[in-house]
Amino acid sequence: MRRQLLIAVGLVVGMRAAAAYGQSMVQRCEALVRSRSADAGWSELCQGIFAANGTHGPQDQAAAFQHYQRAAGLGNVEAEALLGAVYERGWAGVPRDLNRAVTWYQKAAQQGHAGAKLNLGLLYEKGEGVPKDPGRARSLIEAAAKQGLPPAQRKLRDRRTYRGPSSGRRARSDTSQVTAQRRRNSS
Repeated sequence: MRRQLLIAVGLVVGMRAAAAYGQSMVQRCEALVRSRSADAGWSELCQGIFAANGTHGPQDQAAAFQHYQRAAGLGNVEAEALLGAVYERGWAGVPRDLNRAVTWYQKAAQQGHAGAKLNLGLLYEKGEGVPKDPGRARSLIEAAAKQGLPPAQRKLRDRRTYRGPSSGRRARSDTSQVTAQRRRNSS
C-alpha cells in the first residue's frame, strides 16, 4: 500500500514543487509545516501525506484520503490531481471511479497542473472515462511536456519514434532505393 501511494504521489501526479527541489513530498511537507508557510489546503494535503506514509504515527490510508478530499475542497491543485490518481486506480478501499478521476484531473489541469494534464491526456488516448479523442490527448500531453514534465516528454518522444509495424519495411525499402541510386551515380 505504501509503495502504491508513493508511486501515485511521485510519478503519477508529478509533484512540481517537490521535484523542483529534489525532495519527496514528505520532505516538502515537513519543510512547509516547520516554516509555517503552508496555507489551509497545503496543511490538509500534508496531513494526508503524513498519514499515508506513517510519518508521524501509524499509516492510516482512510485518514489520508479524508485529508486529500479536504485539501482538494480548499482548492489545492496537488490534492485535486492526487484525487484524480486515487480514483483512476482505486486505492486503500477507494473504488476505481473514472468519472471522478476525470473530474479531478480536469480541475487540476485547468489550474495548470502538468501531471493532471498528462493523466487526463492518457485517459483521452485510451478512451477511459471519456470518449477516445487522439487530438485532445495529444494537446494535453504536449501541454504537460511544455511545462517540463519528463513522463510527458518521453511519451511524445516515443510517439515520434514509433511509426507502426509497416514503417520498418518502408525504411528498408527507402534505404535500398537510395543505395541503388548511389550505385548508379557512381558508375
